[in-house]
Amino acid sequence: EKASLNVNATNFNPQTEIQEVFVYPNPTREFVNISLLDTDSQSSIEILNIDGRTLQHNNISRGTKHVKINLSDHLENSILILKITTNGTVTTKKIIIE
Repeated sequence: EKASLNVNATNFNPQTEIQEVFVYPNPTREFVNISLLDTDSQSSIEILNIDGRTLQHNNISRGTKHVKINLSDHLENSILILKITTNGTVTTKKIIIE
């Protein structure tokens, strides 16, 4: 059985979701690797639960292209949100913990 979802985008913010970020492996069990392409600015990385509560917060120095984050303290079979902020630009990715 297929389900469909219709989305109406009425409040598009052009400063959102423009930074290229690669997150792997995903799904994961312990660690997640984050590769950033925009390394000219300081960034912050937050790990949020599905309710939006911050579980981890890391400041990333200029020039950092790769970050490895330990997620083994978080619940198995859960979904976390990765939020990366650089120069007011916010990028979010879903992380699945197995």
